[in-house]
Amino acid sequence: MARLLSSISTYAYTENKDTLFVHLYIGGVIKKQLDGQGIEIKVTSEFPWDGTVKVEMPATEKPFTLAFRIPRWAKNYQVKGIEGAKTEEKAGYLYVTKQWTGTETVEVEFPMEVRLVQTNPKVRENIGKIAVVRGPIVYCLEEADNGADLHLVRLSPKAVCEVKAEKIAGEPVKTVLTEGLRQKNSENPEEEELYTIAEPDTEVPADLKFIPYYVWANRGENEMMVWVKKA
Repeated sequence: MARLLSSISTYAYTENKDTLFVHLYIGGVIKKQLDGQGIEIKVTSEFPWDGTVKVEMPATEKPFTLAFRIPRWAKNYQVKGIEGAKTEEKAGYLYVTKQWTGTETVEVEFPMEVRLVQTNPKVRENIGKIAVVRGPIVYCLEEADNGADLHLVRLSPKAVCEVKAEKIAGEPVKTVLTEGLRQKNSENPEEEELYTIAEPDTEVPADLKFIPYYVWANRGENEMMVWVKKA
């Protein structure tokens, strides 16, 4: 952990002579030499909860390029503040090149809608299952919000999802609320037999809350599940 934190800037940004590559949208100030000219580039990011990223560029004596990584989930991004610039998207990056004339701000807005995703059918363990993702964050169900026996829950790929700002263990996060189905348990669970004649499942509507995967296990020992059966 100490090694990761001390080197995080090298994962977020790299450079060559006339280009700054923004790989991870982490706020910070980058100091760079450009043909003997010292410049400071300020990055402000609202990731991972909101998709707004702003880059403040000082004046440059020659054309300089900002290269923004475009995640696969963010194809519908929008860019502002690039008037007069040459732009090109290639190999997963948006290249913005111009001679910057003063303190100019480039703003990139990434979509943060909830996505219900599935894996390649060759992943046998996930056949017939979907997961909830928003922006770069993977979500999960936890027993603390949804009760025990999470394996009885199903979720439709067409489910309508609501995003809500909350706190978990004091940490501000955004949760995802939706409705799924839960297989109804026997009226007398003590009398259940291990094997019975197969019958259609009886299901009831269930309100579901998904939380960011990284904050689970902060509210006592309980179940957790990422991949949910598809309804």
